[in-house]
Amino acid sequence: MRRFIPALFAATLFAAPAAAADIAGSEFTSGLWIGAADADANGAFTLCHVSISYTTGETLWLSLYHDDILTVLLAKQGVTFTTGQNFPAYLMTEVGLPTQGVAQAVDQAYAGMSLTGIDSSIEFLTQGSYLRLIGIGIDQAFDIRGIGGALAKARACVQTYNKGAKPAAINAVPETAPAPGIGKKPVLGTGLGTPAPKPAP
Repeated sequence: MRRFIPALFAATLFAAPAAAADIAGSEFTSGLWIGAADADANGAFTLCHVSISYTTGETLWLSLYHDDILTVLLAKQGVTFTTGQNFPAYLMTEVGLPTQGVAQAVDQAYAGMSLTGIDSSIEFLTQGSYLRLIGIGIDQAFDIRGIGGALAKARACVQTYNKGAKPAAINAVPETAPAPGIGKKPVLGTGLGTPAPKPAP
């Protein structure tokens, strides 16, 4: 893969929001992926998340925020981070160009990259079958087959809760992936949110 340096290349220490909690009734599944909507301490919608856990002890966690930000976070049993720690990193699939940016540890368990533009980020993430986030110490390829359907439901979740609609609409979303966007790249965001509550083992 060629090295690609995007025009927007910045990271800041995040300001951790109040603890998030899943909104009752918002849970959804897509194959092996699970997700839900989250609200802040005041009950206001903040994000929808989707995650998948691997038998080797890793968790891939994607959060889609109401303000058009998508975060890609990874955790691995036995790997710990210092909250706020930055890492020069590459996010890539086996297809198209990698995105170079700054990954950040959001807590002791999770580190990842923030991307601006949910639609363009989904195009980037769904162009391949394997995902790598190189530079945070979890440098392996993860099987992400089925991510298209999971992100379609997560996007519908954001649209649903941004409009104040009922959660039943999310589970009715077909699990079809968007058309691949070969060579598409996301725009790097300026910080990371706090991951939503971790799924039960």
